[in-house]
Amino acid sequence: MRSRSLRERLIGAWSLVSYEERPVDGSPSFYPMGTSPKGIIMYTPDGFMSAQLSKPDRKPFSSGDWFQASDTEFRDEASSYIAYTGPFQVDEEREQLTHSMFISLLPNWAGQTQPRLVRIEGDRLFLSTASPISSVGRTVNSYLAWRRADISTMQMSSWRPSLHGISRTCTKHPTPDLRRIDLSLQRVLMTTAQTSGIVRV
Repeated sequence: MRSRSLRERLIGAWSLVSYEERPVDGSPSFYPMGTSPKGIIMYTPDGFMSAQLSKPDRKPFSSGDWFQASDTEFRDEASSYIAYTGPFQVDEEREQLTHSMFISLLPNWAGQTQPRLVRIEGDRLFLSTASPISSVGRTVNSYLAWRRADISTMQMSSWRPSLHGISRTCTKHPTPDLRRIDLSLQRVLMTTAQTSGIVRV
């Protein structure tokens, strides 16, 4: 049986386990997103990738408005999140891949193609910078560990307060009754099936 290529094994979604910066001067490592970061990186079969990394327990804007916040809130938002997306390429022999930043939260990265060292062991993905970068004013190498994402084990409850916040602030558009929507969709599907002759009553 042919062993799967590095690219084939890379495809899918991975959940962030750790993100460590190791200064090249030998000083202690530090963790820009904390010791319990959140994140997802995804690789699609047609050659695109997306990375989202975040500090845990980010504070919501007091206004609840994406475009209306204090300078401190904007600064905290930008410094506690990393996001970019674009095409990726894999070098099977050198065990490297490149991320091309088509869109990036950090404007400086937009249009760049950055190499990564890559290793996969079972359900773990290890990525690191191929050469030192600047981070928090220091020259470092970045080391990120990921685990194959499993939606059944992800803590989704932390997202619920923001949804409740939306329902409180958007009084003209209350949170919909999902059970009614589900029943309505079932009726639409059944009517369509009956009309097309797929289901006969």
